Parts: sequence; C-alpha cells; structure tokens
Amino acid sequence: DDGTNQNSQSAIVYVAPAVEAGALNSTMTVAQQLASQTSRYTAASLKALNDAITHAQGVLADPEATQDQIDAEQAAISAAVAGLAYQPAPTETETVPGPTQTETVPGPTETVKVPGPTETVKVPGPTTTVTANPGANANTLQAMTSARPTIKGTAKVKHTLKVVVGASKWTPDVAFSYRWFNGHKAIKGAAHKTYKAKRSDKGDRVLVKVTGQRTGYITTVRASKSVKIKK
Repeated sequence: DDGTNQNSQSAIVYVAPAVEAGALNSTMTVAQQLASQTSRYTAASLKALNDAITHAQGVLADPEATQDQIDAEQAAISAAVAGLAYQPAPTETETVPGPTQTETVPGPTETVKVPGPTETVKVPGPTTTVTANPGANANTLQAMTSARPTIKGTAKVKHTLKVVVGASKWTPDVAFSYRWFNGHKAIKGAAHKTYKAKRSDKGDRVLVKVTGQRTGYITTVRASKSVKIKK
C-alpha cells in the first residue's frame, strides 16, 4: 500500500450515545478530505493519516469503546494531520547576469558560455530550487496543538472544582469552552471553568472536557482525568 488510495475510506460509523464522539467524527471528516489530496502530500504521510482514520473507524464501530479511547483517536488523527508532508517543489531554471557572461542554471551542472573565439566550458554548479510556502493559499484546516486539562480542588460534595487548561501548550488565540460530566453523562448547566460538586455526585467520578476553537484550525476536545467525589 503506497498510501495513495485515499478515496476508498468508508463512511463514519457512530458509537453508542453514552460516549461523546462528535468532535472525533468532525475531525475524521476533515482528515478524509485531506487524505484525498494525493498531488499535494507525500505518499508516506498520507499512509500514516489513512492508518489513523482506519483505526479510529474501528474504535467508533466498537459498542464497548470508552471515552478515553475516543479521545485518544482524536489526538492520533490530529497528529497525523499535523504530520502531512508536502510534495517537493520542482526545480526551476534561473538566469544569472554577470559582468561579461550569461550563466544558465538548469540543474546539478550547467553550461557557461564565455565570450571568446570558439570556447565553451562546462562548470559544475548547484541546482536552484524555489520552495513555495505550502500554507500560504491552502484551503485546508490546520491541526491544533493542545494539552490535557487537569482538575484542581477538593473532590467533595459542596466543594468547588476548577479546570486548569494549560493554555500555553495550546495553539495561540484559541477560544475555550467547558463541559463537566458525571461519568459519561453531561451535567446540566455545568459549562464553566469551575463546578461545585452536588450531593448527587457523591460516590461518582466527575471529569471536564475542554474544547478549543480557532478559525482555520481543527476543533479539538481534550478530557481531564476523572476524580471521585467523596462525602
């Protein structure tokens, strides 16, 4: 497999409602669009992206998939997108003016015509390569750098927990949103950086998911480790 058969990707399969996979499905849609651009990216980097997509589809199809597995696939596909390598730019020909000669540089060796009776001298010279800025006009989304959030505070009923995003490790100028969960169930109204544990949380495990958004980048969701709420 040379990694160029990107259009054969199968449709996305959604997992059970107990697991939140919307962000992963959105990321896979973008990744599959990038995977079809065989003339832009190298075969090796496209193969890595397609392997990540295939693996994520298997996890999505598994009714026993956990939220940690879904989040891991999200991170893996984002990393594969970030690792896409552009095809090398073609060699260009440059005409270099000189005081008494014209030098044509077509590649590893060139011919220098020196004014004189009948003399032509072949002189080795470097190839002139112009590499265009691959991201200047690309109508594609970029992968977002991110970090796993952490929960600070005392994990007890009526105590306030706070999420630490680690913003310095994310792509600059990202807008964050928050959602707190009791197990796999979203807690109604808990969409802020802090959350005050309720009696109904006692004995359960609570976690928070941070969503990062910025124009031109893939929306990224990172989940914290869960903490058990004590009495």
